[in-house]
Amino acid sequence: MDGALGDPLDFEVVVASLRMGRENSGGYLAELADRLNRALPGRVHVERAGLLSRKVKAITCEVADKHFRAETAGAGTNCSVASVVRGVVIRTDERTLDAWLADLSQELTRAAEHSQEARAALDRLLR
Repeated sequence: MDGALGDPLDFEVVVASLRMGRENSGGYLAELADRLNRALPGRVHVERAGLLSRKVKAITCEVADKHFRAETAGAGTNCSVASVVRGVVIRTDERTLDAWLADLSQELTRAAEHSQEARAALDRLLR
């Protein structure tokens, strides 16, 4: 298959894809949650501001042994990456939104190198 996902260009494409729409910070988490949920069904947990609200309060995305969490905090976004072993969080690191997006992209790209399912998910994310 041309353009293996391990290529540096593809990693940059994933990062750019995840960053799209950041100018609209109010709706960015909702858009990102929808995109991740379509790409990784069952691995993305979305917390909404209210029962029928479209406003996203937080996103948690599970990729391999990492849990990526982004949540609204006033006008900004708090992001973290948790390392999980056998269902137990052993470490959580805070990230800026840019670093969080880069880490998530890198983990998705790495997973796609080893799994057809992850490759298909990454392809869905890029569409």
